[in-house]
Amino acid sequence: MKTATVNLLACAWPVSRLGDALHALGHECGLSPEPKAFSPSPPQEALERPALLERWVRDACQTLNLEANGIDIRYPLHRQGFGPLAPAIVPVQSGKGTTRYLALVACRGKRMQVLGPDLALHKIDADAVRDLLVEPLEGPFAQRVSDLLDRAGVTEKRRQHAQHAIFTQQLSGAPVTRCFGLRPPPGSSFIRQLNLAGLSKRLAGFTILHIVQYLLFIVTWWLVGKGALEGSFDRSWLTAWILLVVSMVPLRLLAAWWQGTFALGAGVLFKRRLLRGSMQMDTEEVGRQGVGQLMGRVFDSEMVETLALESGITAMISLAELGAAAAVLAMGAGGGFHVLILGLWMVLIGFLSWATYTRSRRWTKDRLAMTSNLVESMVGHRTRLAQERHGVWHEQEDESLERYLEGETALDRVDVWLTVLVKQGWLFFGLLGLAPAFISGESSAGALAVGLGGIILAKNALFTFSGGLGAIAMAVVAWKQAAPLFHAAARKEARAAPEVIDGTVDTRQDRKSNTVLETHGLEFRYPGRNQAVISQCDLSIQKGDRLLLEGPSGSGKTTLCALLAGIRDPGSGLVLHCGMDRQTLGADGWRRLVTMAPQFNDNHVFTGTLAFNLLMGRRWPPRPVDMEEAERVCYQLGLGDLLDRMPSGIMQIVGDTGWQMSHGEKSRLFMARALLQDANLVILDESFAALDPISLRIAHQCAMRNASTLLVVAHP
Repeated sequence: MKTATVNLLACAWPVSRLGDALHALGHECGLSPEPKAFSPSPPQEALERPALLERWVRDACQTLNLEANGIDIRYPLHRQGFGPLAPAIVPVQSGKGTTRYLALVACRGKRMQVLGPDLALHKIDADAVRDLLVEPLEGPFAQRVSDLLDRAGVTEKRRQHAQHAIFTQQLSGAPVTRCFGLRPPPGSSFIRQLNLAGLSKRLAGFTILHIVQYLLFIVTWWLVGKGALEGSFDRSWLTAWILLVVSMVPLRLLAAWWQGTFALGAGVLFKRRLLRGSMQMDTEEVGRQGVGQLMGRVFDSEMVETLALESGITAMISLAELGAAAAVLAMGAGGGFHVLILGLWMVLIGFLSWATYTRSRRWTKDRLAMTSNLVESMVGHRTRLAQERHGVWHEQEDESLERYLEGETALDRVDVWLTVLVKQGWLFFGLLGLAPAFISGESSAGALAVGLGGIILAKNALFTFSGGLGAIAMAVVAWKQAAPLFHAAARKEARAAPEVIDGTVDTRQDRKSNTVLETHGLEFRYPGRNQAVISQCDLSIQKGDRLLLEGPSGSGKTTLCALLAGIRDPGSGLVLHCGMDRQTLGADGWRRLVTMAPQFNDNHVFTGTLAFNLLMGRRWPPRPVDMEEAERVCYQLGLGDLLDRMPSGIMQIVGDTGWQMSHGEKSRLFMARALLQDANLVILDESFAALDPISLRIAHQCAMRNASTLLVVAHP
């Protein structure tokens, strides 16, 4: 084991070359299409603090156009658990107490494939890696467990199994290490993501299997027809028919399995991209839409995934089936005339599918309007209950429902025509195409039988094809709603520059200057408006300042704070933190250094624990010191009585479906969330407006005590 460990550590990267490891692993696994000259080293401060090191890894991966996903590995760790992690950076402890990093490329069975510092691929024992990772946990108990097994008289043959069972019982769930899985960003090319996930091979695989299965199906019927026309079944041909039928079963199962895994994997990637897009959308884009419209986008994105992935695949496969049916028809008694009828039938189905699309578009518009109105009515139910006469509640709702039903009726009418035409119409015209050959008597019985078989094959394929086209038409309509979220994921986000990542610039505080934040010629105007809200604003905030920003409603206070916090981008001018702009520090870096508690109506209590709502901007999952700090700030803000009343304390579920908090309690929660981020500058936008005088004084003292530099927005 010692030799295996030495060989293992020889394949690991030192921390000084962690940037090289990220770069090389991404390029080896095809995540980085082009190698980049980028090989930073983590700053010394990051080596001493795991949270800073993880932040550094994420920033470095962003610069390499990668995404690092922190993954907690817990006990018991089996070698099979390494496979889903790849590609990943796995930290291991060397004998000298230092940390080295394995660049995991793949894991199959007992062998792990890693990329060494020599840029060569090496195969190492997965069990050796597992033993090295869990040794710090098992080591303190190893001798006691060994003595226990000796006293129990456990034989050598069963000793290892018994030892593993005891360790699992005692250490199950204990954290082993935290690795970093690498993957392309959700906003990168979707086709590339499918290829890297191996889903394109699955798509091609089950398509080929389905075609092969369909051809075997035709051959089996050919054997049956041959025997029927000849009046006897030869034993060898019957055996061949049975073998073909039996061979279709595993092919069908494998094709269904690959189709299901493709749809599931593609759906996961699609949802990740939509989630990324929702986070990348500009605040103005979100603000111009109501809750109901946003919910409609969510519903339609689900429809796109269901219809496009399932029905799109079905329509694609049905095209192959139609090609095979056309070939059979061409060999039958109808010949080319039969194939022409089939082509005209496909054109007619396409026309009806287009009608489905146009009617579905109008129906979707009415449906989204109904959804928006319903959600708005639910959100504003208390206002309507208090202010609106009950007799007029449902007037607009009845009109919307009538338009919705009319659109659905028109859509169903086209669907009925499509279904009846495919099922009944094709059989009639298909048989009509055989009539000349049948009446003339020039065609043999075999040719007529082949033509009849082609009609039946085409009927099944047309039914599948029409259903797939109709579903695709509805998916295209739904795509118009989901497309903005999908495309927003590809927007470039401000990323930290390499000189910030490699630690040559101190991003926490410029020690040579007391200037925390400054603006030069700052200007901002809302889209579609000529008049600027902020114009030629020059501002300088020094370390330790306690500033009060006052002004009447609509004067631009909140807009200025959003510009300072990086929530909005200025039209012109500069916003600098310690001499660096947002592009230099990156969007995430800026938010960590300048934090803002938005106004009450722009803030939210998420359904989850109070601890999550407090620490979501600091770190999650939290560490014990984070929980202690959160409780301390809550008590300083006067929320101690609230914590004492909650049955689960800081772990109590809060939010719309949890513990209900008052307006003032929510305001102090939002304030605590900002203070716990430990930023250089804390901006509180009207956070004291909902507090009574006593609570206001307590909250003000807490903010003054916990914020190194503070900017408070309030009305005069």
